[in-house]
Amino acid sequence: MSLLEAIYSIAVLGMGFFLGWGLHGIKMDDEISENRDLVEEFNRCKNKLRYAEYEISILRRENHKLQIHVNVLRSDITALRTENVAHVQKYKESPEVKEAVKYAMKSAHPDNGGDAKDFMKFRELYNKIK
Repeated sequence: MSLLEAIYSIAVLGMGFFLGWGLHGIKMDDEISENRDLVEEFNRCKNKLRYAEYEISILRRENHKLQIHVNVLRSDITALRTENVAHVQKYKESPEVKEAVKYAMKSAHPDNGGDAKDFMKFRELYNKIK
């Protein structure tokens, strides 16, 4: 191999190495760009997750308030039912109330010129307090 051929071979090898390194550099730039895109996408997802966690905390607070409201309403209903039962018990024991309802029921009877709907209501009430 002559000196000229050796120099040519070294030059070709050098050019190949330089071109390979250059292509590798371009490939690395593409990878860095892809990594930057991935980091940006990751940060966007992280921000969305933070916002979703914030919304969840708001919904939990709202749910807690509604649960308190439901419990208050339930206790009010229980109190009203207890109060109504106490009133009915008091009326059941009163003979004057029984007589008044019986009289109203007789007066509302259709045979006595009363309304059938009123008669049914008084009859139902009379059966309750009987």
